[in-house]
Amino acid sequence: MRRGAAVRTVGVALVVALLAGGASAQTPPDATTLDARIAEALALRIQQRDAEALTLLTALWDETHSPRARAQMARAEQALGRWLDAQQHMGEALATEGDPWITARRASLEDERRTIREHLGRIEVLGAVEGATVRVDGRDGGALPLSEPLWASAGTALLEVSAEGYVTAQRSVVVTASGMARETVTLVRVQSVAAPVERPEVVAARPPARAEAPVRSPVWSTLGAASVVTGGVLVIGGVASHVAREVSVASAAGVGCGYDEQTGAVVGGGDCVDRVSTIDLATALLVTGYVTGAVLIGTGAALLATGPRAGSTAPRAALRCAPTWGGGSCVVTF
Repeated sequence: MRRGAAVRTVGVALVVALLAGGASAQTPPDATTLDARIAEALALRIQQRDAEALTLLTALWDETHSPRARAQMARAEQALGRWLDAQQHMGEALATEGDPWITARRASLEDERRTIREHLGRIEVLGAVEGATVRVDGRDGGALPLSEPLWASAGTALLEVSAEGYVTAQRSVVVTASGMARETVTLVRVQSVAAPVERPEVVAARPPARAEAPVRSPVWSTLGAASVVTGGVLVIGGVASHVAREVSVASAAGVGCGYDEQTGAVVGGGDCVDRVSTIDLATALLVTGYVTGAVLIGTGAALLATGPRAGSTAPRAALRCAPTWGGGSCVVTF
């Protein structure tokens, strides 16, 4: 009997040991394991294998949410030039209260964050509509009104502001290191026109069309359609030139190109003269595309609307166009 009791006791002890082992395998890493894994990441950084170190630290953060792991992530991201991520993660680490490792090194971590911010600037977004979503270089920046300006890498950043029922606004913003760029954005509503629904009784009451109804002269219709199509192509070209000009202006401003206010000469080194020439060419093309395209579209529409009937000798109305300063104007006379 004593031997059987002893066997049962050993069996119970083995079951308890197995359950304890399974439970410990699912617990988060202890301080010793955390130290060992961070030491492994630091060894990789010493070998300048910062990307591998960042992968290891990211996995460690996902498992433990340790402020120490977050701060080490920010250091690896700083070494890789990922300034925005480094700024965000270092800020999260410093926001932790009561962590002994952060508390002991808070002053040096603050210095590192200031170094990171020397490679960043900020964008303040004004206007638009309340609740509009703001993105900078594809990164979600929140909804308007923003509680504070957004951080962005120094250089040229793509700002997007969107809201339901409005056309998304996009523009290039020049961001200077440690500087502030302010952008006022106006959103335009999407115009939607619903097709009118005809009631069956109205259609039935409509008199049948007469076979002898006069039609437009095919020559005038062809000329009108050609003018509208050509004008549309020119307007599209003007839009493309406008976009190219905005990109060139932002790029030139980013490298310090500009004009002397007194002499009007191009200032700035490098290829500033070529950059300014490209901007001037794009300006001329967009003006030509907009003005000429608008005149042709107006001319074509007038031809389609006022051209003579087939078999008539003169149009019911006449279109008169004349050049004006910076473009042209057209008037329909009856």
